Amino acid sequence: MKIMQFRLEFRSVDSSDIGVECPFLPDAGQYERHFNYIVQDICNFDGVVSAVALNAEAVFVRTVSLDLSEFKSLLKPALQHHFQYLRIVKIDEVEVDL
Repeated sequence: MKIMQFRLEFRSVDSSDIGVECPFLPDAGQYERHFNYIVQDICNFDGVVSAVALNAEAVFVRTVSLDLSEFKSLLKPALQHHFQYLRIVKIDEVEVDL
């Protein structure tokens, strides 16, 4: 069994994101609500053992038998669903301490 861990960093939509696909800034409080929704979405992915939010900006995700590419494939629809409210800054694979 291969255990992988990823660290995801998010940010709120800001004025630099305004465009055709995102014409308005979200209302106050919507970022945190959608951040929590995406953490819940990640918890429901096949192969995800846990998703722990450190604050309203980062999530540690532990998976079984998912490499980074596979995890990104699962993550893409969730990110698209929450596109009006948050952006992913980066995804890193981190060492697993067992």
